[in-house]
Amino acid sequence: MQSLQETHEINKVRVKFDFRVQQRLKWILGTRTAGQLTTIARSRLSSDVKLAFELVVMVAVLYYVDLTLDIQACITFWQTGNPKFFLTNVMAMLAAAMYTAYHIFSHGDTLLSDLSRNETFALGVSYVFQLHILVLCWISWKRGKKHQLLIDSKFAEAAIEAVVSSLVQTYAVIFGARTLSHYQQLTLYMSILGSLASISNAFTLFDSPSGIDQAPGNETSPVSPRLLLVNAFRLCELTNKITGLSLFQLAFRPYGGCFAAAASYLSFTVSIWLSQGQASFALPCVFALINPMLETHNAVTMPHVVYYSLRLAETTIMVVLVWFVADVDVFSLYRDCFPAVAAFVASGIGMVILLPAVRCLASPGMANQKVYTTAQWALKPFSRAQLKLRDATLKFNHEELAPPR
Repeated sequence: MQSLQETHEINKVRVKFDFRVQQRLKWILGTRTAGQLTTIARSRLSSDVKLAFELVVMVAVLYYVDLTLDIQACITFWQTGNPKFFLTNVMAMLAAAMYTAYHIFSHGDTLLSDLSRNETFALGVSYVFQLHILVLCWISWKRGKKHQLLIDSKFAEAAIEAVVSSLVQTYAVIFGARTLSHYQQLTLYMSILGSLASISNAFTLFDSPSGIDQAPGNETSPVSPRLLLVNAFRLCELTNKITGLSLFQLAFRPYGGCFAAAASYLSFTVSIWLSQGQASFALPCVFALINPMLETHNAVTMPHVVYYSLRLAETTIMVVLVWFVADVDVFSLYRDCFPAVAAFVASGIGMVILLPAVRCLASPGMANQKVYTTAQWALKPFSRAQLKLRDATLKFNHEELAPPR
């Protein structure tokens, strides 16, 4: 039997060890809490910076730069005596604004339900001067996420105004290259680039949870390499398609581009119908507005292999017809619009390079990416060392609290 002194010494060691274990456990829990708070702070700062970048650069700046360049293009059309191009561009700008107004009036109960009276008043006044994007960016910043009306407005501007403007301006700069000054050509090319960038950025929202129907992916960062890769590919595809139609129209005047667009529409309609999809998406496919490159929950609903096989076949047929069938001298015909030809070739090469990268690198992550939040991190179980310390502490406390036998 142990003596009373030995028992007392053992208890002193046990208490001392128990106290150290408890202190160690408290330190681990404190470190864990501090780490959680640090993670939360960093996550909030990172999300704020990303949201600010997206609202300021990708939405507000891009929108008003594109709008300014479109106004300058309208002035150029008026100065060079092209009333048809001037009226078409102006009507496209007004159509986008009218659609946004109609969307607000028809869905105002839902879209404006979370706005205060002052915010609603500021939005209404700013819309008259086309400053509503700035107000919506400010509201989105206060909410911590993009407002649905901002997404709808940006989408309408891209789908209506930017598409028509880029088509008209590309057509004008190719057909009027000999009558335009270098400054006027540069202005039009910059306006075209702004419109195409606006379109690609808006339709990339299909690949973001803050976009339309949260399909197909859940990329939350506007500067994510995967999302930027998708955006770059969309820009290449838009550039290749719009410049290709305009260059084909120049070789087969006066209706060559119209016939090419009609043939493209027919082929996409049949393909989507055979894939049991919605044939109404065939018209946006003609101008490369939507595509199935990520395939998961895509709007086109046809396999990406079929879609891009049709796109390759169309481009090849157009090039062959211009080179071998058109009764023109190709070099003299396209000499004055070399930037458009260079953009067509460069964008085609970019598509060939970026499509495998999108399919291999971007598609799996954007379609199936697991969002790992701070809350999930906080619920992460203890490590083995932490579990041992916890069990040891509970065991010692249990022995001390246990009644004597």
